[in-house]
Amino acid sequence: MIEKRTPKGTILKLGKECKKCGHCCSFTSGFVLESEIPKISEVLNVNQEEFARRYLDECALFNTKIHRIKKKGRQCTFLHMKTCKIHRIKPFYCRISNCQKNGEAIQEWFMLNYLVNQFDPISVREWNIRLKIKGTIKGGRIEDIVPDKQLREDIMAYKILR
Repeated sequence: MIEKRTPKGTILKLGKECKKCGHCCSFTSGFVLESEIPKISEVLNVNQEEFARRYLDECALFNTKIHRIKKKGRQCTFLHMKTCKIHRIKPFYCRISNCQKNGEAIQEWFMLNYLVNQFDPISVREWNIRLKIKGTIKGGRIEDIVPDKQLREDIMAYKILR
């Protein structure tokens, strides 16, 4: 069972369940961590600024800035004939995401470990809104993220803004 505290190595192993069918990448694209930009841009033989301009969109989820690979229509820019053009250096998110049995839980793990910031009241409130729509994995409840009841109540009541 995947939970917020599941080690990254375990998540990487579960991500290998991918069948390389291109299905996931046909409907969206993956996230790129800031630390991955230098390596990917080097392999693509473009400078980091050019890579970001040509291939990435900056977005914010749970009040956290992150890069997402641009899409052509609905599919990932790097998808070509059901194959990832940057497969050997694809971002961590793309390595762990798949449409297999653990796919949703792995994506939840990624959000909890890379996007939800327990020290940012806006991030916490946005996560709480999402929880009203969709469940989560162990360690992802709002009580898990902000264990202090009074602090949690103050955040939710907008007594703490930032």
